[in-house]
Amino acid sequence: MLETTTRRNSEEIDLRDVSSKLVARWKLLVLVTIIGAAVAFGVSKQLPKTYESKATIFVQQNSMTASLFRDLPMGLGSSSSGTSGYLLTLLQSERMLRDVVRRLNLTALSQYGTDLEPALRRLRETVFVADDKNGGIGITVKSTSPKLAADIANAMLDNLGNVVTTSSKRKAIFIAKKLRETDLALRDAERKLEVFQETSEIASVQEETKGVIDQLIDIDGRLLQSNMELRQVESDLANSGELNALVDTEVHKKSVEASRDVLAEKQRKLQKRLSMLPAKAVRYARLERRIGVLSKTYELLTEQYQLASISQHGEDGDYQIVDRASPKMKPVSPRVMLNTGIGAMLSFLAAAFLIANSGKSGYGKRKAAANAHE
Repeated sequence: MLETTTRRNSEEIDLRDVSSKLVARWKLLVLVTIIGAAVAFGVSKQLPKTYESKATIFVQQNSMTASLFRDLPMGLGSSSSGTSGYLLTLLQSERMLRDVVRRLNLTALSQYGTDLEPALRRLRETVFVADDKNGGIGITVKSTSPKLAADIANAMLDNLGNVVTTSSKRKAIFIAKKLRETDLALRDAERKLEVFQETSEIASVQEETKGVIDQLIDIDGRLLQSNMELRQVESDLANSGELNALVDTEVHKKSVEASRDVLAEKQRKLQKRLSMLPAKAVRYARLERRIGVLSKTYELLTEQYQLASISQHGEDGDYQIVDRASPKMKPVSPRVMLNTGIGAMLSFLAAAFLIANSGKSGYGKRKAAANAHE
């Protein structure tokens, strides 16, 4: 008990001693604090200023369904839409950085180095790309020049259209390929029909037979259109979330299916009638039907290609530029006042520590002597 009381009295004496030292030398404390703040302020003012500029894009989450085109004779399909992860990878890619370095000629700036590799490393350190849960992607660039920071962010935006392959762009490229194939197949079918007409007596084909062929070609085209419409309805059903829209779409689906079944029955009857015709008439019918189907396919592909091309430039594209970067004249670093406050605080603590420990050895000897006397 006596030892505990002695220890408590000793700690109180130490605290009173430290406090008395700090109070006695308060002027020195204030002076050191002011000097520390002034030094931190001066150093912060001398440091190069860093400016920040930001651009934002929004990722469209479109769903391009492959089933929409699976009934076309050319076997057209559609790939799925890209994600924000795909765009993030492109924005952070080596290809993107190299294109920006060349576009802005960053190797001519001393801060980026005169060679490509140092410029790439420096650019990678100053560019920050991040996404958020709402589908936005922010491109933040820091530089000693506010204009250069904005130029780099905007150069990345402008170059994104060159490196990205959106779902609408992939769809347009794929449909363009199928259009060329369909065009070649259509020309080949027309050539074969022309040869057949030159080598056969088409006049011998009765008008009634030609009527059956024309009806069959018309039904083939309407069936193709009906199948396309049905695939679209099924896609709408898969993506719709509203109850009323689901009911209306389901009713539409039943209507399209009923219409398709009627057309399919008519097609079977006409094909049966056609199979009973002479071989020359059947050959002629096959050539005409192929041309008719290919012509309808070409028409549908052309329509879809136009829609895909438009979607690359409109609001239904895979990404949309929300904000382009603009120069911000207020630097983000160094934070002069914050650094000044930190400098003042550190100077105060350092000075207080030195004052509190000054003469401590002498006080320790006196304390030891007092304890021995007790």
